[in-house]
Amino acid sequence: FHGNDVDIALSSGSVYMASGRTVAASNGTLTVKQANRPPVIGALDIDVAGEAPAIAELASYEPINAMRHVGLLPEDLSGTVTGHVKADIPLTSGVDTSKLNWLVALDYKDLSLAKPFEDQTVTEADGSITVEPDQAVISAKALLNGIPAELDIVEPLTDDGPQRSRKVALVLDDKTRAAAMPGLSPLLSGTIKVAIDKSDGDEQNVSADLTSARLDIPWAGWSKGAGVPAKVTFVMKKSGGTTTLADFDLDGKSFSVGGDVTLVNGGLSSARFSKVALNRGDDVAVSVKRSGKGY
Repeated sequence: FHGNDVDIALSSGSVYMASGRTVAASNGTLTVKQANRPPVIGALDIDVAGEAPAIAELASYEPINAMRHVGLLPEDLSGTVTGHVKADIPLTSGVDTSKLNWLVALDYKDLSLAKPFEDQTVTEADGSITVEPDQAVISAKALLNGIPAELDIVEPLTDDGPQRSRKVALVLDDKTRAAAMPGLSPLLSGTIKVAIDKSDGDEQNVSADLTSARLDIPWAGWSKGAGVPAKVTFVMKKSGGTTTLADFDLDGKSFSVGGDVTLVNGGLSSARFSKVALNRGDDVAVSVKRSGKGY
């Protein structure tokens, strides 16, 4: 105690939740400045460690309630979590909790979600999440539907929060690509890294480095060997079973293909390529449309 200020130190302890879950707490402080002037608010600063469901439950309490933004319940999570919590804790009644400041910074290992998150099954995630009143920032390496992925996500939590950003990088070898994108198997072989940016609504900006892959276009008698530089970019949008690839652009040193592609249930439905140059000097436009079992 110093005048009307109070400093409390916590070397170690346990937090017991209503569900019976516990969280280990350590290196904590609770500081109350000017305890004689309402509203009385304590500044909590503490390290936490425990199983993911317990940490999620702790982060669900007011004034933090970080989990309401994520849309996951504690029982939807498994894995181990360590981290740091800062929060303004009201010590008198009648305080507007929406104006209190807080920060939750967590590191997790082997985190899995019991239900799909935005149509993705997330398992074996290692990374971090930082949640503040206006934003959540997620960085992780995980398996998305069994495919190795790197995630970098910024989610605004208020109208005046930061701009939404959702970036995912997938590493696809022959086995994972055959399972996730079976239609590409006759065309591609080898490992590729695919970058997906879902920052703008329903559209996904996709880019991939095809340098280490072999690319075959069998109906044109053309192929690109592994090690020959090439990249592809397109804007993908899904509606039911139909997927459109707008602004499709395959580009290499001596070849390029550009246009729009429509897929139905994973198979090619139609394509309009305004430029096709598989060899130097080519200048061809191609329109392809499915007709029965052929094109």
